[in-house]
Amino acid sequence: MSTTDLGPSFVTNPGPFNWTYPAGLTFSCNPCQVVATVTASTPGAYPVSVSFGGGSISYLLTFGADDTDGDSYNDCDDCNDNSPIEKPGQVWYKDSDGDGFAETGAASITQCARPIGYKAQFELIATTGDCNDGNAAVNPYANEVCDGVDNNCNGFTDEGLIGTYYRDADNDGYGNPAMSQQGCSIPPGYVSNSSDCNDNSAVEKPGQVWYKDSDGDGYAQTGAASITQCARPAGYKAQIELTATTGDCNDGNAAINPGASEVCDNIDNNCNGSTDEGLIGAYYRDADNDGYGNPAMSQQGCSAPPGYVSNNTDCNDNSAIEKPGQIWYKDSDNDGYAETGAASITQCARPAGYKAQIELTATTGDCNDGNAAINPGAPEVCDNLDNNCNTAIDDGINCCPSSNILYVNDDAPGANDGSSWTDAFTGLQDALALAGRCPSVTEIWVAAGTYKPTSGTDRNAAFVMKDGVAIYGGFNGTETQLSQRDWVANVAILSGDIGIPGNNADNTFSVIRSFGIGNSSILDGFTVTQANATPASGDLLGGGIYNEGSSPVIRNCIFSNNTGSYVNAGVLNVASGTPTIINCIFINNVGSIYSSGIFNFTNTGCSITNCTFYGNQSAILNQSVDLLLVSNSILWGNNNQINNITTPATLSVSNSIIQGSFPGTGNLNKDPLFVDPANGDFHLQLCSPAIDAGDDNAN
Repeated sequence: MSTTDLGPSFVTNPGPFNWTYPAGLTFSCNPCQVVATVTASTPGAYPVSVSFGGGSISYLLTFGADDTDGDSYNDCDDCNDNSPIEKPGQVWYKDSDGDGFAETGAASITQCARPIGYKAQFELIATTGDCNDGNAAVNPYANEVCDGVDNNCNGFTDEGLIGTYYRDADNDGYGNPAMSQQGCSIPPGYVSNSSDCNDNSAVEKPGQVWYKDSDGDGYAQTGAASITQCARPAGYKAQIELTATTGDCNDGNAAINPGASEVCDNIDNNCNGSTDEGLIGAYYRDADNDGYGNPAMSQQGCSAPPGYVSNNTDCNDNSAIEKPGQIWYKDSDNDGYAETGAASITQCARPAGYKAQIELTATTGDCNDGNAAINPGAPEVCDNLDNNCNTAIDDGINCCPSSNILYVNDDAPGANDGSSWTDAFTGLQDALALAGRCPSVTEIWVAAGTYKPTSGTDRNAAFVMKDGVAIYGGFNGTETQLSQRDWVANVAILSGDIGIPGNNADNTFSVIRSFGIGNSSILDGFTVTQANATPASGDLLGGGIYNEGSSPVIRNCIFSNNTGSYVNAGVLNVASGTPTIINCIFINNVGSIYSSGIFNFTNTGCSITNCTFYGNQSAILNQSVDLLLVSNSILWGNNNQINNITTPATLSVSNSIIQGSFPGTGNLNKDPLFVDPANGDFHLQLCSPAIDAGDDNAN
């Protein structure tokens, strides 16, 4: 039962009621009279009036009311007692499409009964936000799809889904920037890029490499640089249009190319470097003895004359390096290091800016081939550049020292900056690198120990002498004056035995190299050993020290156990230059017939004084040399003593012991009576004929 809120409450049941009043109400009357008695047999609302002295109270009493849906409203007050949502004071929000989001901007309705298309708050995800209440697929939680509709109600249509696509008429994967469509996906015949320069040609496309073929014979011009660009340059073709991307020796005549047949017309029709070959019996001069003939110097006949060969494939018969099959590496800046990533070229003639492996310190590693001061062998200097190509700038830099002397000791404990014996470099390469960039450095002092050109396995590695720098070995690591050293007692070894110790198959081709240095460059007081010039060295040239166009002074050194498969020597002198060799010992430098203690090959001259040669293939080997001076020396126990492939223009051998004799002033053919040559003791016995047999005036 419910009543109006007038103060007292009546607790009734169908039948007589009793009146009670709440605590705090004071009521008195005399007499009190209830003028109406309510008796109800059916539920309903009934008016009651209570009269008392001086006044009355009227009530509406309701009998038999229920709250079926439990929403605190009985079925008399509730509009739908079967729904707890529909009740007085309910706020309704418009959600016509039933997607859980009320329509943005639609007014709410407050009433008991549910309006059509409306929901209460707890039935919704949000009471606003739906930008299209007529489509349940459009709401803030919907995924945006490419349909021209703002599916997720964020104010944008098809965001992130529409792209621009370009016509690819030639199907080369590159689109025409002048023909485009927008859409959610790539239409047939379109691509996503617009980088084509000619959409009517599948050959003309970005990144295409073009080769010069002016005469249109299908062969690109030898030596002509390729062009990488989209549009076809005039007179150029792509690789797919060519028979070969090089080889045409006359790109102005389509009848001349590597695929043409040679005819007897005094022209190199097939671009193989020879004229009319195979048509007459021709033989070609091989002046450099590299096995390849000079096409410009030939004789006709049935067999090859001496000094001639049957092929005419040499492109430069004055250079044993330039020959067919030679691999050339790009070294435009002529620093001895080939450019990293640059393709090698295999051909006879030297391409401009290229070198063979034998001419290089390394066939890769140069990170700036336009600057000879930047390469892996360059010293790092304070210039904010990666001078030594190790990817770090100005790292570990050693500024030029105030002293003219650098120190090397393989167990120096200090800062290893070369400034003193305590702070000595532990490797000779570090000192050479610093000397190479510091003109103030004129001497390098090396303590006893074994030093190798590299701690890795690069067989091209070598110690490269610096012009104007004297390298002295034989110190114990305490000396303050050069005169204090004892190079015999303090053995300093320069060894090519890298890789697996004792296995010469992986040794360096040369231990020391020099290029174009003068006679102020000195090597003094070292044992140079374990070079191994094998076919892997390109031109097969190697040795304990390889001098190219150089005139160093070499003193107080031992060259031992340097081997090779073709051209090898303890000291190998090539090109112009006049090395001076004093008080040195050459032991067991062996290999092919071109192996020797000293090999003078196409150099200007060589002076040898107070030297001993023992156990070598040849003691001294000469070819195409202007001048050879030998004095106060012993050549004994070698397979050959002085072996002249070609006799030097000026040859002087004097006051020396030569096994088998040799013409010259004061020369002897007598056993020098070494103390123990088999064990490396070349001191003279007391009765040796060499004692006092030399010329004291020889330098």
